[in-house]
Amino acid sequence: FQNKNKDKETIRTQIIWYIIMVISFFIGNTFLLYFMVTYLKVWYINAQIILTIGFTILSFIFTRKIFMNKSPHHKR
Repeated sequence: FQNKNKDKETIRTQIIWYIIMVISFFIGNTFLLYFMVTYLKVWYINAQIILTIGFTILSFIFTRKIFMNKSPHHKR
């Protein structure tokens, strides 16, 4: 029973971190897009393409860290 409670807590923590990541990426995308278009004079579509590539890479890295299997039986 201890293991099941630990698994539920791990899942809850992962969900919270994932939601934080998604919300912060959304806010970051909005502000960076505004900054790039308004002050750097980058066309909207080009700015969005640059940000999409950047946030995709960051999302991949952070999602791997959030959902990394931490059990001792897992080998990389």
